[in-house]
Amino acid sequence: MFENVDQRNADFMKAVEAVSESLAANGRGMTVRQIVGIALLQRPRSFYVTGEYALRRLRAMSAGNAPGEPKVERRMMWCELFQAYTERRLKRPREDERMAIGWVLDNVAPTQFFISRLYAEKLLYALLRKRRRENRLKMAATKAANAAYA
Repeated sequence: MFENVDQRNADFMKAVEAVSESLAANGRGMTVRQIVGIALLQRPRSFYVTGEYALRRLRAMSAGNAPGEPKVERRMMWCELFQAYTERRLKRPREDERMAIGWVLDNVAPTQFFISRLYAEKLLYALLRKRRRENRLKMAATKAANAAYA
């Protein structure tokens, strides 16, 4: 269903870091919740879905029988993607639908990260834990290598 979740997570982390650095440079402090809220509104580079899955969902939406999406953010993402796809089909009516969705996924950036604030906060903390764990492992490996040469 979703492609490149790891890439989405990395892009979200970069957005959080950019917001944090910008605030720090301006001498402004904010809570994690506020930083996450601002980061969610940054423009990611992708919708992070496969062309095949997007095509199935957009076909259903075009036919008026799309399955309901319980998550508000996800529903907003599909509406935004559907709008871009529809605009592309109107501009190029003879274009194959696979080519149209491929063009949209390659060339249209979403307006925001479509994940909930709560999930984004949990994701941020999980990514920070993972980063700390990786740093500890690197430091332990460096100490072991230095001890071997001593």
